[in-house]
Amino acid sequence: MEEKVICVVNGNFIKDCLIRPGTTALDIIKGLKLPESNWLSTRDGKPFGKDEVVWDKVAEGDKLFSSAAASVAVA
Repeated sequence: MEEKVICVVNGNFIKDCLIRPGTTALDIIKGLKLPESNWLSTRDGKPFGKDEVVWDKVAEGDKLFSSAAASVAVA
């Protein structure tokens, strides 16, 4: 079975994560027991949708960044 190891960073939390084809951003968030309201993004800040498959968009050893959802107010 195909597998890749990626690294997920959330503040001081740094964790290697094994993913397989079909793995979604939400699968990774849940697997690492991070808040489900968090988002994953690439090094350049491009976010993944919660149900977006990550497998074909990352390479072995890539870093993904987890962050809390931003609140936006309209005046």
